[in-house]
Amino acid sequence: MTKLKNRKGSTSILIILAFLMLIIFSVLAISSASADYRLAQRNANWTRDYYHLEGLVAEYRYQLDLLLYNENVINIDQIADIIRERDPEVFIEFTMEGMNLIRIFESDGGRRILLRTVLDYQMESFKVISLREIPIEFQYKYEIQFEDVEVRG
Repeated sequence: MTKLKNRKGSTSILIILAFLMLIIFSVLAISSASADYRLAQRNANWTRDYYHLEGLVAEYRYQLDLLLYNENVINIDQIADIIRERDPEVFIEFTMEGMNLIRIFESDGGRRILLRTVLDYQMESFKVISLREIPIEFQYKYEIQFEDVEVRG
């Protein structure tokens, strides 16, 4: 029975494998950290845009309340005329409940928030009906072309 007495290469192979495993795990850690950073940046941008829009909505509601309490207005039609004068982007409609205001606020990043308020005919206060984010329209990068199929019979 012969035994191998030459063990010079086994420690070198173990050291090479250990370094290889360290390199693989470090590359995985760096790529994971990079993906987490990109996700955090997107989340920060979304949060910044959302709260910026929410601040614009709060400022707009404050201006509406100032208009209601500080202006010498007699009826709801005068308020509608003043609002149309100051903000041409607002949509105003009159319903049974009162005057509905619909306004869309848009950020630099493309996000939009829809504000719907109503002012009753007693002109007490503007009440928020809804405040919601409008989804961003999705478009495919590549189009799928469909052709009509002709059937010969």
